[in-house]
This record gives sequence, C-alpha cells and structure tokens, in this order.
Amino acid sequence: MGCPMTIKKSVSIILPVHNEKDSIEKVILSVYENVYAKLDDGEFIVAEDGSTDGTREILERLRKEYPIKLVSTNKRKGYSRAVRDALSLASKEVVFFLDSDAQHKDSDFWKLWPFIEDFDIVTGYKCPRTDPAFRLFISRVMNTLNFFMFGCFFRDINSGFKLFRGPSLTLLLSKYEGLDFISTELLLKAFLLKMRIAEVPVLHYKRKYGESRGLPASVLPLKISRLVFGLFKIRLRLLFKHKM
Repeated sequence: MGCPMTIKKSVSIILPVHNEKDSIEKVILSVYENVYAKLDDGEFIVAEDGSTDGTREILERLRKEYPIKLVSTNKRKGYSRAVRDALSLASKEVVFFLDSDAQHKDSDFWKLWPFIEDFDIVTGYKCPRTDPAFRLFISRVMNTLNFFMFGCFFRDINSGFKLFRGPSLTLLLSKYEGLDFISTELLLKAFLLKMRIAEVPVLHYKRKYGESRGLPASVLPLKISRLVFGLFKIRLRLLFKHKM
C-alpha cells in the first residue's frame, strides 16, 4: 500500500520512552520521516519516564532539532501509568500510540490508517511474532482469561501499536482502573463498551538494543494474579449490572 503524502485528519503521535539510549534517536528520526512528516496536521509527543541511562539528554538535543514535544519525569512511574499519562496528552482527532523499543515498523501506521474511518480503535497484531516464550505465555493467559470471562478474543491483546479515535480514547482513559497491562484493559473496556475494533497484522522484530522494558519473568506470577483479580472485579460489576 502506498503512503499518502498528506492526511486530512489531525494525528497525535505518542511515544513513551524509558532507558532506550542505544536506539531512541533512530526511532525518533524514523517515526518523524515515515509518519509525522507526511501528516497534514500532527503533533509528536515523547513521554520520557525517569530514564537514567542518558536517554533524556539525547531527547533534549533532539527536541531542539525536530518538532517534538518532550515531557519528562524525574521519577519512574512505570509502564502502564506512563502510557496512560502520555495518551492523556493527545489533542488531535486520531492518536497513534507505539512503543519505543524499535520492534515495530513505524510505517505500518499506513496499514492501520484506512481502517480508522470506520473503527474506534485499530490495533496492530504482531505477524510474525518474535517475542520470547514467557511473553507469548502472558499473551495466551490474557487471551484465555478475556475469552472465558467476557467472551472476547484478540490476536494480540497487549499490543503496543494502535490507532484511537480521540473521543473514544478519552472515554477509555476515564474508565481505566490501573491494571498492570494497560493495553489489555483498554481493549477489554472498548469491547465491553461496544466500540468498533479492527485488528491489522504488522511486522515485529526482535529487540536489537538493551533489554525489554516490560515485566521481568520474576514478577509475572504476582502481576498475573493481580490481573486476574482486576478482571474478576470488572466481571462482578457486569454480573450485578453496575456501570462500567
């Protein structure tokens, strides 16, 4: 699919960052060239979350050279909270969210774009998927839980590559309850609110630089148990017909 040179809808690009000094400049420049520069009306927000490896200094330099809005915090908030806060900064009609680990092809934005006209959320699913075994396990656990508890199934429920309609995202963030897996919660809430969701295959690469910024395997039992508890609370509210 060819990329349009301009785009009519306004787009916020949201890029959360933590300790990515080896790759962040390449990621910023690639997103700028392949997406932002081709937008008719865009904003590029980089939300830096308490980096300690020199990432912040690189971003400070880049914001003097490129039209990015840099938001930094001295103390790390953690992935889910940082993503929530970053998404809340978006001001355009459509929000493009992607992780900053260089594992996605940013130009796959253009694969998702045609669907946003008819859907509230367009989520990319990794194809082929190059995650390590324990991350595949997490995904299967999430998919299984959501299927049996809520009747929904997504190919990659915790994907970090999405388009949102602005009003739909605002509503979802107002319903966010702080589950450790924010992408999972947002898609689940969108499903329960009967939003229109499209899934589109996107390329996925092995991480070349540094270690994964996601959850280490050592904390998975705790995080998964907290996820189960959180999903169970949501299910109970639905059973008793309380508001979402």
